[in-house]
Amino acid sequence: MKQKLIIATLSFMAGIGLQAQELTVNLQLKGMDDNTPLQLMLGATHKAEKPLATATVENGTATFSIPATEPRLYMIMEPETYGAIRFVADKDDKVQIEAQVTTTDVQGKKSHSYQSTVTGSATNELYLQKAPDRSRLNRMYEAYHEANKDITKQIGEARQAKDAAKEKELWNSEAGQKFAADEQAFFAEVNRVITEAITSNKDSFWGPLLMMDQLSYLDKKQASLYDSFSDEAKKSFYGVLAGNEINPPTQEGKLMPDFTATDWDTNTTTTLRALCKDKKVILIDFWASWCNPCRKEIPNLKKQYELYKDKGFEIVSISADAKDADWKKALTEEGLTWPNYRDADKSIQQAYEVRFFPTMYLIDAEGHCIAENARGEKLATLLAELFK
Repeated sequence: MKQKLIIATLSFMAGIGLQAQELTVNLQLKGMDDNTPLQLMLGATHKAEKPLATATVENGTATFSIPATEPRLYMIMEPETYGAIRFVADKDDKVQIEAQVTTTDVQGKKSHSYQSTVTGSATNELYLQKAPDRSRLNRMYEAYHEANKDITKQIGEARQAKDAAKEKELWNSEAGQKFAADEQAFFAEVNRVITEAITSNKDSFWGPLLMMDQLSYLDKKQASLYDSFSDEAKKSFYGVLAGNEINPPTQEGKLMPDFTATDWDTNTTTTLRALCKDKKVILIDFWASWCNPCRKEIPNLKKQYELYKDKGFEIVSISADAKDADWKKALTEEGLTWPNYRDADKSIQQAYEVRFFPTMYLIDAEGHCIAENARGEKLATLLAELFK
């Protein structure tokens, strides 16, 4: 079997004195076509990770082999699709995964559902015991949506018709209030079981791993939960990631990474440093067509651009859209006139450690960060001061 092995990055090998050993993962897949490319990636990092290794399905099988130092959560998936096989493994594990794959189409994008059985990893068995019972939560979700399907259908139709008055009336109805109460109760239960799983493991690496795994992003709201972790937990791989996300080191004053991007119209490449040439202030804007807060900010960006573009202000927008067509459609709809690029391989997002959208950095001509996530009135105030 031909395999392409990609050696893990230094961040993956974090830990002074840790001895790397080989972790192997053997897959047996039913329902997936031969020659399908697969990639093994780190999971629960809240980052746009690059593959640790790649393989191709041959005769319903695939194999990965990577260096490992300690327990990590991994994901195996086909690139540019929804769905993944998730498991936890330690160094020297010889993991066997059998999976039945069901493929559907979700809004024009391939989606795989994996019914998988993982053996050969005692750490994964522990993970299954410690993690919240997602199947129970899924059943709860389906039950309250089934019980409220009539009102949710009506609300959806009103929203689709852009009839705000009707939608408000439906939400204020007895059925609408019941659905809202049921939904609030569901999310309260989700929060309870996730918090309980994390706090039950606060003295080991499991606490931060579960925090990163079960929560899609972290901020100051999780600070007290993180502070309850033991020193050992905080120093673990996932403990460091969680700490940096809750209390991120400021980028202000730092030289931001250069990057290379390709213009979709001319197919020519450029760099951030080239885009900064002859400019005084540059706003690097990480966004996506599906991100409502991103698109709500666009009118303000247009206003500021018109005010200062002739005085040395530039905006460089970097899209996280997975599909080229979605990105170009949004560009046309919004009428964006400044440089726009799509980060197809997520390399720019990774270099800037983008965790949410929009993420914005205001930098000077040399690439030093002036301000982070300056939006709305804050951006307007900063630019007025810089260009006075």
